[in-house]
Amino acid sequence: MDFWRKICMCFCILWICTASAYGEKLRIFSNTDTWVFEPIIEAFRTAHTTIDVEYVEYDNAIALYNEIVAGQSKPLPDVVISSATHLQFELVQDYGALPFSVSQPARDTMHIWNDRLLAFSYEKGVIVYNTQYIDRIPETLYDLDIFIKQTPELRNKITRYDIDKSAVGYLLAMQNYVSYQDTPSLWNSLACISNDLDRSTLSMLRKVESGESYVAYNVLSSYAKKFITLRPHLKIIALQDYPVGIIRSAYIPQNAPNPHSANVFLQFLSDPTYAPIIAKHLHGEPITKNIPNLLKLSPGMLLFNDPYYKQNILHQWQQRKC
Repeated sequence: MDFWRKICMCFCILWICTASAYGEKLRIFSNTDTWVFEPIIEAFRTAHTTIDVEYVEYDNAIALYNEIVAGQSKPLPDVVISSATHLQFELVQDYGALPFSVSQPARDTMHIWNDRLLAFSYEKGVIVYNTQYIDRIPETLYDLDIFIKQTPELRNKITRYDIDKSAVGYLLAMQNYVSYQDTPSLWNSLACISNDLDRSTLSMLRKVESGESYVAYNVLSSYAKKFITLRPHLKIIALQDYPVGIIRSAYIPQNAPNPHSANVFLQFLSDPTYAPIIAKHLHGEPITKNIPNLLKLSPGMLLFNDPYYKQNILHQWQQRKC
């Protein structure tokens, strides 16, 4: 009996040593560009040296969503991060998510839904413009609408999200539509003066930098603030009357191969100690209770995915009376 007990103990010790030597794995699927999120991954690696992190970047939130729905990726992800939280909510509801555990201080400050979905950063939609061509941009939607109508120099020089193909663009546009009654007028002004539509904040920023476009409307602050560093001819403004934004969220899929390391990562994202670091590198704001009501984590976000509701917004967005 003692002989077999010793054999079992040896195998257990060997297993522990092997696991320790090779470390744990963590595979993250995300639509956030690697150059934006890499400092956060490095901070996590520093805090958890035994976890080997693989970060898989997707071109946009819709491509990421489709990949998760297809369920064909090998190996499967341990954590899914997206800036299109309305799609995240649908994935959690329809395809399942594992519960995670976070500290009580995190629960007191973070937005967490049902221990399944974690919101860890709030980022505003902003306007970036090239001062070599445009002196100023108004700071209210009403004044911006008038400015566009009265500034012919902007013809074919405003780039914006294609909200039919960009989940983030749709989420930002939807907030404008719900909170500002004259949004259809602004959309009409934008469509009449320029029909440059894009699916990527980074692509739009590069257009403004080169002068191909003079203005990028409703782009993410996380990209914009980092991009304009060492580019003094580019300026950012955030609209003062009807601000919009997105929240980045994370969850652990039901079939995650490494749920323990995934839970450790979500604990890291929710730790108040690291919140300023995450906010700094994402150029966003730590999650607080002051996030706009439209972005609260709740089943109400599923309304944004309703085909009839979305089609109505797209119909308004596509109207053009020049």
